[in-house]
Amino acid sequence: MTAAVRFSVCIPTYNRAKMLPTAIDSVLPQLGEEDELLIIDNASTDETAEVLNRYTDAKVRVVRNPKAVNLYENHNCCIEHARGEWVIIVHSDEKCVPGAIAAFGEALKGATERTALLLPEFDRPCMQEMRGRPWYQQRLAFPYTFAMSLSGIGAPSVVGFRKQALEEIGGFGTERELSYFGDHHCYMRLSDLKWEMFLIGSPVEKRDCGEHQASWKMRRSGESDRSLTYAMERIAKLPSWSAVIDFLEKDIAAWPGARILVVMRLVALSGKRRDFKRLRRACKNVRGVFGFRNMLVPRLASRIGPRNFMRTIGWWRWMQQVMGR
Repeated sequence: MTAAVRFSVCIPTYNRAKMLPTAIDSVLPQLGEEDELLIIDNASTDETAEVLNRYTDAKVRVVRNPKAVNLYENHNCCIEHARGEWVIIVHSDEKCVPGAIAAFGEALKGATERTALLLPEFDRPCMQEMRGRPWYQQRLAFPYTFAMSLSGIGAPSVVGFRKQALEEIGGFGTERELSYFGDHHCYMRLSDLKWEMFLIGSPVEKRDCGEHQASWKMRRSGESDRSLTYAMERIAKLPSWSAVIDFLEKDIAAWPGARILVVMRLVALSGKRRDFKRLRRACKNVRGVFGFRNMLVPRLASRIGPRNFMRTIGWWRWMQQVMGR
């Protein structure tokens, strides 16, 4: 392709030969002349190479890692090899719905030079809950980007990233401890540098959920809890954290209760007990939020600290296994 590439749709994959064709076939017919499909094979040991050899379309490029790397290192391989201005990551257990690439293209009309994320709707009730806030618009700038990520909105799997923005922050964090929450950590670092989000008003993906998913295994093992704690401790050290807490203190009491509880849990896991108390005071008159059951976990995490809290969770999971529950 001689023309400039608009979208590099990237599929990082490892040992998913049976599922990979579904992902590829959902994307390839949607690509325009200025788009490419980049598949990063993470040194798979199954029939992935044979599957990929079937695809001879000029828009398809395949890169094979010489050795297997972790999830976000493989995401960074996508960034390194992508030729497009925008990188759309589609995991090999997902498929894009018809019109997905067109939806990303339409979003570019509303994006600015500071737009780093094209973020599709993935949790319709969650998104609708927040639409009542006056600052909630299709194009979000700091500190709303940071606050939205903390509220639990911001982690669909199929997301468009401006390659320049990802390169500016050095790509995804690759520490093993980040595992499940490297995407949120990435969003926070982008918003910390005043990059914007653009919210696409429709879903673009369909996920094949099940026990094959790394996220499913992480939740069962408790690794997702440990990863979340590590990520929040890292995020709370970013320069703009205090400005976001200032904003939340003024605005969070008007949020739906479910979103408030998400934020309170995350702030508790950050280890910033003073910030937790500030937000708790700000929401003290919100009905139904601060009942004993709702706030048990956040209060415990804030009181004993995130590391001790994780030890407690680990002990509790061990007891459940011993008791066969």
